[in-house]
Amino acid sequence: MPEPRSIVFKDDRLIVKGDWPDGATVHGIEGPGAVEFRRLSSIDADMRKAKRWLDLISSDIARPATPTEEALYEASLIIFCRCFKGAGGIRQRPLKPKQVFSQIQRGQFELLKIIRDRMVAHDEQLASATVALLIRSKEHYALDVLSSNFSVPFSAIMERKYLIGLVETVLDWLDIERHKLASDLKSWFDQMPEDRVSAPAFKLDIIEGDPFRRGT
Repeated sequence: MPEPRSIVFKDDRLIVKGDWPDGATVHGIEGPGAVEFRRLSSIDADMRKAKRWLDLISSDIARPATPTEEALYEASLIIFCRCFKGAGGIRQRPLKPKQVFSQIQRGQFELLKIIRDRMVAHDEQLASATVALLIRSKEHYALDVLSSNFSVPFSAIMERKYLIGLVETVLDWLDIERHKLASDLKSWFDQMPEDRVSAPAFKLDIIEGDPFRRGT
């Protein structure tokens, strides 16, 4: 079986993998179609990250999730919801639920968004209670005062199953859309012989700097 075609970034080098004919070269493309392809690819990368994290969680529902699994569930929920929220650069246009989900799935998505907002935006527990208790001796003297916090993590509620299914749905949709765009871009390139000959080789410039620096 031939190696799947892909691009990886390793040791400051861009490596194009796969089975290619002799003499094949790499070229950058621009234009609205290329921008849209990059946008969907960026979202696809986040969705695949969420799926990888979810796949690390045990399917054994008979036991409570470990702290690591709880963190993986919450991180997956956050990165999933991020794909439906505008950001800078090529992510200014987020995915729209109506593009991807059925009516029932849109209801599931809205529930997940509410859960995400409670956990992240408002830093709340999904369900919690804190109690303070006094321990008394049989002579009615106070021995100690104790407290305990009870909370329900995202991993313990039914809606976590919605997340698993919706991530799969988005990945399937992205695969179809990216394939259609790739076909359109190849047709566009092949229809301009002069551009095929004169297209410069692709060059990646890495600009180092402080990503947290603010403008003055």
